[in-house]
Amino acid sequence: MLNHIHTCPLTQSGKGIPNGCGTSGLKFCLLFCSCHYLSVVLINNCMLAVSDITVLGWLHSIVGLVAICSGVYSLLRHQAIVLNNRLGHLYWYTTMFTAVSSLFIYNATGGFNLAHLLSVFTVLALLFAILCRIYYAGIWIYLEHLALTGTVFFSLIPTTAEVLTRTGVVTGLESPVLATIYSYYVLIFAVLVLYQMYRIRRNPYNLDISDNI
Repeated sequence: MLNHIHTCPLTQSGKGIPNGCGTSGLKFCLLFCSCHYLSVVLINNCMLAVSDITVLGWLHSIVGLVAICSGVYSLLRHQAIVLNNRLGHLYWYTTMFTAVSSLFIYNATGGFNLAHLLSVFTVLALLFAILCRIYYAGIWIYLEHLALTGTVFFSLIPTTAEVLTRTGVVTGLESPVLATIYSYYVLIFAVLVLYQMYRIRRNPYNLDISDNI
């Protein structure tokens, strides 16, 4: 009855059981084959998850990753997105490209959806931040930092949903996992904005970091 097992790569004898291993060897062989099969399935699923991404989609994803990383790093280091240094310039341009390019990607959704609407908000917020920079005084300082910090928030929402959906962690936008993550985003955003307002209130130029990092 075990003659068919001799095809397993770990078996050495014609009886289908590794030499000197007995039943434990057979169990190990079956475990190995099961793990091998599972790994193939997982790899195939991952390949299918990204098989529909176009060249523009890949470029959008790569530049978007740079945008989010630079934005989060700036918030961690300076507690703000600052437009008068290189990091701020990198964030502004990469985020603008990511937001605009997303408006031309519909293969995964089939039409205009919430992610595209957030991209429109992001573009408007980035342009509004430039306007605030021109009139950098009084309430314009508050509005600039509110707009720039908001773009990070707008970017994280669709990015989180896209990554978790493609990796199979969630199966839809109504997932409670996404709802929990988004609630944390809202809380962090609110606390960060309040902290920014506090620092600006103490000194309007507290967040105006001009280093070249």
